[in-house]
Amino acid sequence: MEAFKYGFKFVVLISLTCFVSACSSSRVVSPSSLKLTPDYCLPSRNFSLSPDQQIYFNTDSLLAHEPALIGELTKKEILTANATGSIGLLNKLAGLMQDSLRQKKLFLEYTIDIEKNIALVRGEVDELSAALDCEIIRCRELSNYLAGLTSRRNTKLTVGAIIVGAATTITPVFVTQTVPQNIVLISGGVISAGLGLLTLNPKGKQIKYVTAGNLLSDIWFGTSDSGLYAPSVWYILNEPAFSNSGTESKRLLIRERWINFNLGGIPDKQTEELMFGSGGLFDQTAFDTRVSMLTDVKSHVNSMRKDLDVFNYSLNNLKIKVIRKYEW
Repeated sequence: MEAFKYGFKFVVLISLTCFVSACSSSRVVSPSSLKLTPDYCLPSRNFSLSPDQQIYFNTDSLLAHEPALIGELTKKEILTANATGSIGLLNKLAGLMQDSLRQKKLFLEYTIDIEKNIALVRGEVDELSAALDCEIIRCRELSNYLAGLTSRRNTKLTVGAIIVGAATTITPVFVTQTVPQNIVLISGGVISAGLGLLTLNPKGKQIKYVTAGNLLSDIWFGTSDSGLYAPSVWYILNEPAFSNSGTESKRLLIRERWINFNLGGIPDKQTEELMFGSGGLFDQTAFDTRVSMLTDVKSHVNSMRKDLDVFNYSLNNLKIKVIRKYEW
């Protein structure tokens, strides 16, 4: 009987040690210990346009009042010019083809100003892409960090289950009476199974993740003006002509993909605040979801470089026509 008591106590002691070792600390990892700052990845948000720059948001009206550009540029190129705030300058440049009294000085001024606008928007695209990259890498690292904590927890529980199983297996050597022997074997089997089941528990560690400006928020809520996206970038994301379908904007298409593939439907208020608000307690799955959505936005932001390059190419063709007309 004494051997039974000691054997049973040993099994219980081992199982409790493994359980406490794996689950003793809080499920919430302190953000201060990881030095997480809310504004770590945000872009500069200095979006002041010069007096010469103006973006027109009524596409139909814009195209109807730009006859000088029709035939010189495609619809998408005209809208890209609009995104850079260069419509007025383009009209002046196109006017040089019809007015032989214009001077070379005006030609140089207009083309240089348009090129400056293109460079400015490209810089805004690059800055936003870098901010998204920063956020993606940060969330991925936090996801990996939580995965490491969960892996170590599961290792401890697995080792505990093995030890309990081994201790239970050798019990008959020390306990010869049938009833105590059966009690120890059954108890050890239950404890070993319990420790094994704990490794399947999806509730792992969490981190309180708060952001001073959520790069996903404006995409989700569709505000008229964005505090995080430059006006030119925000215009391209919301103008249907820039999407492949031509009927829905890139922003709406991104939002629809999130609902269908990342969120599993319209999220509840708690999930919406977590993903698109100021943040909250993130587990590994939530971080992985955020990484996927940020990557989606980044791919569309990067595609804007192509539109700018195409517009710049057509601008150079227009400049060549002016030069050849006057044989400069």
